[in-house]
Amino acid sequence: MYKFLNLLLITLVINSCTSNDIVKNRILVIVEYKLSEKISEEIVQFQKDLENDGYTVIINNKDFTSDSEPVNIREYIKSVNDDYSDLSGSIIIGNIPVPLYNIKRDLGDAYWHNYLVDFFYMDLDGVWLDINNDGILDQHQQTDYEVINKVRSKLGLDDIRKPEIWVSRIRSDKLTSLGEEADLMKQYFNKNHKYRTKNMKLPPKRAFAVSAGVNFKKSEWGAYPEKLYSDIDHEYYHDSLGYTLRKFLSSKEGYEFGIINVFSGPRVHHFSHFFNEINEEWWKTKEGRSKIAEYSDKINDSNDVSWNDIKKIKPNILFYHLLTSEVGRHDFQDYLGGMYLFSGQGLTIIAGTQHSGSIGIPLLYDKLKEGNTFGESWQKSLEWLVDNSMKKISIFYYPDNEQKINAGKSNYKAVLLGDGTLKLPDQY
Repeated sequence: MYKFLNLLLITLVINSCTSNDIVKNRILVIVEYKLSEKISEEIVQFQKDLENDGYTVIINNKDFTSDSEPVNIREYIKSVNDDYSDLSGSIIIGNIPVPLYNIKRDLGDAYWHNYLVDFFYMDLDGVWLDINNDGILDQHQQTDYEVINKVRSKLGLDDIRKPEIWVSRIRSDKLTSLGEEADLMKQYFNKNHKYRTKNMKLPPKRAFAVSAGVNFKKSEWGAYPEKLYSDIDHEYYHDSLGYTLRKFLSSKEGYEFGIINVFSGPRVHHFSHFFNEINEEWWKTKEGRSKIAEYSDKINDSNDVSWNDIKKIKPNILFYHLLTSEVGRHDFQDYLGGMYLFSGQGLTIIAGTQHSGSIGIPLLYDKLKEGNTFGESWQKSLEWLVDNSMKKISIFYYPDNEQKINAGKSNYKAVLLGDGTLKLPDQY
């Protein structure tokens, strides 16, 4: 009993021991073992680029492979974070495993499926559990003791489940239709180097937003390009929106920033979904939702935009906010997020790994406007989502159907692809 009370006291005062004024300028780069020699020159150059920007860089000294256990990877990241209070984030390069997560209610549902949870590598002191021992994480809590968790929540103490660092991921092994894995990595780091050294011809300072589902003008959840750009091409909810997206992506002049909001599968944006509706009855049963899941990864008609479109177009666009389902599923062959990153000028991408995924709060754009990196802005947004996990924020779907969503769920359902240390051009 004494040990429990002592632990309770420690957890209640832990907030007073945190240091918020530390400048976090250390980056941990984790490279998959089989890639480390093939792209060694690029990693050396990348390290120099980061150091020239004021970072201290650690290259992993562990031989992580695609068979490594996520818990061991997390322990390594945690050990670095424990050793260095200035660790800002980690960039994971190659096929480094990540656990799957789902809430217990949705386990076994083909539509509300298990999803990749890079958040596991960001919150390093929270407790992650697999309650039913099926290999899928299904609970994330502050401590092992429910009483302590309730007391902390009641007192409004800082939530332990917030991320200590940000994590971004660069993965090309699933993009064999684009080229060999190491060659794609070399191409990515080459354009990254050009961008950092101001040797890349930049597109105009402008953005496009294609929104087939959510009315950004009315909703609290969505995208906020007006916080960053005065020149915005915005198209929404019409029956040829897929063709419009191809037009934006094909622009020779290009865009700094692209925003896409539409029902998607891992490899397909389904603009046809909104005008050739699937059977409404399918949403009501697991069997019906499995049909929707099957539909989501197949091209339905020519208005849909697929991985093959991105491969052919090679967009001249630097950064993307993909407010879409599933396109960040980097374990899928030809996953769309990877196509945007490796085909064309893509550098950093925010993407969902589940339905109703990705991050859609104003804070993300506020932080980017302040000159923070994508990784820092990403982390601050996730912190907000943890603090406001029970907060309902409005979302208006076209044509003007108001609904409510739980903002906190999406901290598990999204990934940051590419280099998280990058900033928008004006701040770089």
